[in-house]
This record gives sequence, C-alpha cells and structure tokens, in this order.
Amino acid sequence: MSEAASTLAPHLVSFTATLLMLVLTLATNALRKKLNTDRANQFLDRVDKVVGDAVLEAEQTTVHHLKAANEDGKLTADEVYEVASKTFSKVKSNLGAAGVREAKSALGKGEEELDSYLRSKLEAKVALLRQGS
Repeated sequence: MSEAASTLAPHLVSFTATLLMLVLTLATNALRKKLNTDRANQFLDRVDKVVGDAVLEAEQTTVHHLKAANEDGKLTADEVYEVASKTFSKVKSNLGAAGVREAKSALGKGEEELDSYLRSKLEAKVALLRQGS
C-alpha cells in the first residue's frame, strides 16, 4: 500500500463509518415517523440492542481469539464471513420467531428486506466498535 493510501485509510474508514451511521439514523428516523407508534419504536430499540449485544459478544468470544491466533493479528476473509454469519444467526435467534414476525410487521417488510436491514445494522455496529478501538 502506498504511503498516501496508508495515511488516508484510517480517515476513509472513519468517514465511511460516520456516513453509514448517518444514513442508518436517517432511515430509522424515517421509519419511526412513518410508523409513529410507541410499540414499533420500542421494538426498533429492541432490535438495535439485540444487534449491539450480538456484535459485542462476537468481539469478546470469537474475534479477539481469532485475531490472537493469527500471526498478523487480523482475520482472514473466511473468518470474517464465518463470524458475520454466526452473528447474524445469533441476532435472528435472539429475536425468536415471534420477534422476527414483529420486526417484519414493524418495518413493513418481508424476510429479505428484514435480513438486509439486520445486516446493515450489524455492519454499522461493527463500524462503531472499530471506531472506538
């Protein structure tokens, strides 16, 4: 990597994470205005907490150990995929079947759109976690 690219990379990651959080915040606010119900808002808060908890759990129980086991201290692409898949599954499991139904109802979306929403939330939480470290 060139010197200019290595100098700009941390700033680009930070900018991208901030932009992603802004977009997700705006999307969540738009959904809340559209739904405008306490129950839906409470549920969106619950989804946010479940996602955040799953990301923190993955970081503490898996990512830290995988990084320590690798010489360069980084995850391989396969490891990133595996952790992301397990974390996504953990979120859906923690929501439960009733929670997934309620999420689809609260968001007015189907299964694919809900999965996309949850993956976006996961990515945003990971970006925030990276920013903090």
